[in-house]
Amino acid sequence: MDRLRLVVLAMLCAPAAAQEEAGEPAPVQKSPWAWMQEGDDALVRGDRDAAIAAYRAAAEAGGEEHGILRRGADPTPALGHDAKTPPETRARIDALVRRLLDPFTEEADAEVAVRDLAGIGTPALHPLLAALARERDRMQGTPSLEEGLRLTSLARGDACLREIDPFLDAMGKDRIGPRSTREYVAFVLGVHYARSGTVRGLVVPGVSDPPTDLAHLDDTPVELRRAIDDLVAVMLDPMAGRASLEALEKLKAVGKPAFPRILGAMARLVYTLPDENGTEERLVESSLLLADRCLRAMDGYCDARGYALIRPGVELAHARLVLKLHYKRWRTYLHAVDEMPGPYDPGEEAK
Repeated sequence: MDRLRLVVLAMLCAPAAAQEEAGEPAPVQKSPWAWMQEGDDALVRGDRDAAIAAYRAAAEAGGEEHGILRRGADPTPALGHDAKTPPETRARIDALVRRLLDPFTEEADAEVAVRDLAGIGTPALHPLLAALARERDRMQGTPSLEEGLRLTSLARGDACLREIDPFLDAMGKDRIGPRSTREYVAFVLGVHYARSGTVRGLVVPGVSDPPTDLAHLDDTPVELRRAIDDLVAVMLDPMAGRASLEALEKLKAVGKPAFPRILGAMARLVYTLPDENGTEERLVESSLLLADRCLRAMDGYCDARGYALIRPGVELAHARLVLKLHYKRWRTYLHAVDEMPGPYDPGEEAK
């Protein structure tokens, strides 16, 4: 048995050894989760083709066995519009969803509704999922004219969701069709719902870099403004030593008023970060690490979605991505809340 094991091990290592002898580096084997992360990052950039390629690589790397096609709670008819969606956009979404899911809508008109909803993007996700959940709950599981019409509606909704997020297509999962079972419909909608947290956080038209001069909040007192700016300067000084860590803790205690100033200061550093492996770059990255930690202590958005901290040696593209995500979160949610959500708690999420 030991001899056989050695032979198998030698066969597995042979290609890599041959490449090393030829002067070629052995290919890096990515995990399915790493490929999935790469796909999500591509969606942030609006690169749909790159996202699909990465998701397919995740599937080929055994993603399904690793739980990538996980389902959370099933979507319910109670899902509503995002609080930030304007009333006129809500009305338009509702009208388009009704037209799309009406089985008597002409196919050409349904295709227009798909394109319009996909163009609206993430604000349409939960209203559409709520409507599809109602159709799912009405399924009888037996062949009938009514069941066929209901599956027509579900198929159209599934197609629209895949226009917004190509994940299930890339993973090779069939679309809902006339012969789909209730169990398969529930599976597809469950994955769409689980993905909606990621998609609502990532696929947002106009995701942009934060400005370097993000202002203080209007209601921040002058004395606190000065204190925040002084603390940010100390935290980002790579030569400040222990004082930078103390400044980080004080900024965490300040909370929301400090968030935009930290973000703007991070932007100034990222935009001047040299894309090379030198001492200067490492010092800047060490400052960005502290700033990133400080923002994540106020809001666990990036941690909850598995985005790694900005650390010395990280790719410049990743640092810019994290910065964009913090800014998107600030613009679309945090600026309007009275109290910051706090750090990500995996145990709380599992409850």
